[in-house]
Amino acid sequence: LSGGSDGTVVLSNVASLTPVNQHKDEEMAEEELSEEQLAARQALTRDDKLHVYEEHEDSVYGLVWSQSDPWVFASLSFDGRLSVCRVPSDIKYAILL
Repeated sequence: LSGGSDGTVVLSNVASLTPVNQHKDEEMAEEELSEEQLAARQALTRDDKLHVYEEHEDSVYGLVWSQSDPWVFASLSFDGRLSVCRVPSDIKYAILL
């Protein structure tokens, strides 16, 4: 999770550092996945941007994950706007399934 001077927050995957779902690939056949779920699962196998949030009009200088929900985070921009966002469901389920 990163924020920048362009006002965006980027949710990224760094597969080269943390292997994800290697043991779960066989549990659910690809035919059973929706197109969004399949795309999200494939994105988890490479270093890539998973989702870009464009909630701010000014530089983002603060990001924090929720302590009570691992799929929620907050971002704060220079103009004082606080935004609370969720990890998209298709990415969440690609990680879990």
